[in-house]
Amino acid sequence: LFGLAAWLGRRQLVGAPGTNAFVAAGVCLTLVGLPEVLGGVVWAVPIWSLMAAGLMAAARLWDSGGVRATSYGLQVAAVLAGTLGGAFVVPSRQPWAGLAAGAMVAVLALGHFSWCRRQPPPRTSACFGWLDNEDRSALAVLLAGLAGAFAAGRLGLALFLDPAAADFAGVFGCSQTILVNTGAILLLVLGARRRHGELLAVGVGLALAGALRVVALDLLRSHGLPLVASVFSFGVVAVVGSVALGRWLQGRGSRPAGQEISRPPEV
Repeated sequence: LFGLAAWLGRRQLVGAPGTNAFVAAGVCLTLVGLPEVLGGVVWAVPIWSLMAAGLMAAARLWDSGGVRATSYGLQVAAVLAGTLGGAFVVPSRQPWAGLAAGAMVAVLALGHFSWCRRQPPPRTSACFGWLDNEDRSALAVLLAGLAGAFAAGRLGLALFLDPAAADFAGVFGCSQTILVNTGAILLLVLGARRRHGELLAVGVGLALAGALRVVALDLLRSHGLPLVASVFSFGVVAVVGSVALGRWLQGRGSRPAGQEISRPPEV
């Protein structure tokens, strides 16, 4: 199926008509069959993520908006299948494999998103010509990369911490909150420095998720130094978020009247 798609893509027709039908069919077969061939979903996850990045390259080569959208879907499906299939569960029977899979998904998906912002979609595509003319659906790829990073971080924490410790659940929970808040800080800083509204918006979302974890989970089940560290990390997020949003609003206010808002800068 992918071979037929490649043959159709080489015809050099505008938008590569018919190509995405074979690509989507091949992706569905791969999602169903690859875990059976490799003996587990944890081994299939990084291959799916790599395939998604490869489809993005093919979409650029063939100027196909449909293949580009399919690459987004496959990147998200890789994370969802890994999560639902138990690749990132804690405790895990294959923690190192899950950690490696999550890390690879994070690197590939974040690189995929960065490439999306450097290469605008074809305007001749029905998907990106009028349905999603600002390519906001690429945010799903960014979220998939962040989810992969969080999964890898959780497994790394589980390997580092002692599960036999009396306060393992509390320490593990607070450590996850710190992980979420660290991601929020990085996104807020990058978004402010690069005037990137999408990164700022996702950073704010992560900050809210971190605040919810602190209030609804950590304060109820943890105590001592882990709880102090969790609350402190949220305080740092609040300060960084205030500064980042202030810079963003100041930059928007200094734009000359009537000047159009440009597309988000490259990541």
